[in-house]
Amino acid sequence: MKHSRVRPARRSKTGRNATTFFHTVTPDGNTAWTEWQTSSSGETFDVTFSQKGTCAYFCAPHRANGRVGTIIVEGRRLDACP
Repeated sequence: MKHSRVRPARRSKTGRNATTFFHTVTPDGNTAWTEWQTSSSGETFDVTFSQKGTCAYFCAPHRANGRVGTIIVEGRRLDACP
């Protein structure tokens, strides 16, 4: 997983499953979105951020293998990522 940067805040981020394996996009300590699950290649995950900050996430079945990442949302006069 890569780290992503979204500028400015209030922008959307789309993730795409490039495999047919089961994956999740699970927020790690924040409430920016609820867990998303996929098992089909090409499925997408969309989230719109209204707050700036760093939002950590992980793939639940693959976390032990290092499938973790962060989304960095930049902007002005917004609260930190919940």
